[in-house]
Amino acid sequence: MIEVQYFNLSVSLATNVQNLANYIEEFLRKFYTVKGQSYNSSDSDSALDKRFVGKLKNQNVYLFHVNQFLHLITYLREIGYELTDVVKTDHRDYTIAKEDYQVKPGWKPNEEQEPMVEFLTSSPTKSKLLGLRTGGGKTVVSLISLAKIGWRTGIVILPQYIDKWCGDIPNVHIATSKDVMVVQGSKALRGLVALAKDNEYVGRYIVFSSRTLQEFIFQFEEDPALCVQVYGCTPLELMPLLGIGVVLVDESHQHFHAIYRILIYSNVKYQIGLSATLLSDDNVVTRAHNVVYPKQFVYDTGSFIRYTDVYALSYYIPDTMIRKVKFTNYGSHNYAHTAFEQSIMRDRDLKAFHLKLWGNAIEDFYVDPYEKGDTCMIFVATVKLASFLTGYLRDKYPEYNVQRYCEDDPFENLEEADIVVTTIISAGTAVDKANLRTVIQTVSVSSTVANIQNLGRLRQLKDGKDTRFVYFFAENIRKQTTYHYKRKELFRDRVKTQSIRKARIH
Repeated sequence: MIEVQYFNLSVSLATNVQNLANYIEEFLRKFYTVKGQSYNSSDSDSALDKRFVGKLKNQNVYLFHVNQFLHLITYLREIGYELTDVVKTDHRDYTIAKEDYQVKPGWKPNEEQEPMVEFLTSSPTKSKLLGLRTGGGKTVVSLISLAKIGWRTGIVILPQYIDKWCGDIPNVHIATSKDVMVVQGSKALRGLVALAKDNEYVGRYIVFSSRTLQEFIFQFEEDPALCVQVYGCTPLELMPLLGIGVVLVDESHQHFHAIYRILIYSNVKYQIGLSATLLSDDNVVTRAHNVVYPKQFVYDTGSFIRYTDVYALSYYIPDTMIRKVKFTNYGSHNYAHTAFEQSIMRDRDLKAFHLKLWGNAIEDFYVDPYEKGDTCMIFVATVKLASFLTGYLRDKYPEYNVQRYCEDDPFENLEEADIVVTTIISAGTAVDKANLRTVIQTVSVSSTVANIQNLGRLRQLKDGKDTRFVYFFAENIRKQTTYHYKRKELFRDRVKTQSIRKARIH
């Protein structure tokens, strides 16, 4: 027997036919990633990394995205297998709670944003993606759209963005902090389910930590009965229970695998994704992007306002030092900039050399052309280097407010600093810094998303001031040179100018 259950964003298939289960597993190979290589690698020791599907442990019970399920049906037909003896159940209808969201006076979409609002609010079903450049107003557009739709909203975000959204909602909507229910941690989720079951107030907006939902799903796949006993419902029952009609996901690119699985376990009428860079260098991830957001459901302006000057600074690590440099982690052949930084921090000469290198760039691109109010952001790979460099710059530039922004550092460190030292994880995306004039990227990184997001920290300044993005590459480290050429091509249509210079070291 085959049991198929239909939800709004996904389809569940359970079978006791082993032949069918084998075919499904073969189909899913193209939705599995392997650390460092493709799934069809001959390396038997490779570990599966990400699975873009839901599956109960030790059972032939699968949960597919609704578009992925259509691909499965096509695949089965191509190999001559027809689904027979199927029991179907439909769970797509449920009661959506209506909310009278009101936009504050003064917030109105501009000419560029009006068609975006129309795109998001017309035919609110399945999934849509607003692919808008950084600084283009994704948050405002989405909140204006939610007010027009008028359905109770769930917002799924990484934990570090919870405070931001809790501030953005009452800034744009006529709302207070009491209207926003934050769900972070299993205790909070269990409490929310209990409130809903007792018909108590659950909030007009419900902000979920994506990690909390991930854990919820993991527990369900491990032991469905125990999960229901602990949480009070299954993941697929959660959104209907709360009356949520639309789920909004911010910065989808940052945790897309988690979002993919959260969405297939969210039986919700409509889903909106927000991302400036839903791109990947992994073909499997790209395939998953296209499953969730087919091209006709993606709003992408396809144009860039070019206002940033990019400076690539090349340099050569002296022969006496290069032998001390490590740029791979133990047991791996892949370039790792964290290993590179660790080499710098371990060796006095390497440290002094790079401090001079970075210090000269800060001098040339921020201190010397400084105008009142200008700020600077410096990216490093590790918290250890961020801490050290912050102390070094405080001593060198006592006239500037130099702060570190990493891990649990307060957001005020980022807001108030003239010069902020941070990491890609901490401030590489979804954060804005006022009057940011200069970004100095010390990290050699290949990721398309990371490079575009780092560049996107620079916003077009109202007074027409130029903005500068500076990065380094060592000519005698092959991977850094390779990443430079990739950046050059990536930035070509996104920036005002690009130039390559010899870094000033002495």
